[in-house]
Amino acid sequence: MSITYVKPEGDLNTAKYIIVGEQPGTTEIRVKRPFKGPAGNVLDECLLKARISRSECYLTNVIKDLDHPLKYYYVSGSGNPYFTKAGAEHTVALKKELSAAKPGTVIIAVGNVAMWALCERIGITNWRGSILDSIMVPGLKVVPVIHTATVIPPKNVYSNKLLIQFDLTKAKRVYHGDYNHYDYAIITAPSYSDVTKYIGYAGLPRTIDFDIEVHPANEEI
Repeated sequence: MSITYVKPEGDLNTAKYIIVGEQPGTTEIRVKRPFKGPAGNVLDECLLKARISRSECYLTNVIKDLDHPLKYYYVSGSGNPYFTKAGAEHTVALKKELSAAKPGTVIIAVGNVAMWALCERIGITNWRGSILDSIMVPGLKVVPVIHTATVIPPKNVYSNKLLIQFDLTKAKRVYHGDYNHYDYAIITAPSYSDVTKYIGYAGLPRTIDFDIEVHPANEEI
C-alpha cells in the first residue's frame, strides 16, 4: 500500500451521507484522515451550517493517495475528461468500496472529479445542487457540490461557501425524502405532430422551460 494512502473515515453501515472528494492533500497525508486540511475545515463549517454532523458521514476520496499529482490519474480539458490507467484502478476500488452502502444513503460529490467518477457528468457549476442518479453505485442519489478548495487561496471565491451550504442542506432534504422528483423525456428527433403539439403547449398559461444541450461537449446554451 502507498505510504501516502489515506483510508476512508466513518461507517458505511450507519452513515446517512457519503462525502466523496478528489484526492488527499498534504495535511490529510500527515494526519491520515480525509478532509482535514484547509478545504476540509471549510467543509466542516458548511456541514455545521447545514446541521449535518461529521459523525453522520462516511468520508472518502476518488484517489486515495498523493503519490502523484491529480493529472497523473485524471485528465480534463476539451470534451469529456477521463481517468488514466492508474486513475481507473482507483475508481474500480471506489465502486467496490461504495457498493456496501445501505439503501437511501445520499452521496455528496465534492468537485468535478468526484462527480465524473460517480455520475459521468461534467461542469460542476452547472450541476451543483442537482439530484443525480449514480452510475457507479446504481440506486443511490448524488448531490454535487462545488469543491471547498475554491473558497480558500489561491482561488478565494468566498461566495461559493454559501452555495456549498445550500447544496448540503439540499442533500439533507434528499436523505429525508423532502424533495420533488421529476421524470424527464429527452426527445432528440420529434415528429411534425410532436412539434406542433409542443408549440401548442407554449401557448398555455403556465411556465414552460427549455433546456438545449449541445452534443458531445454537453455544454448548455
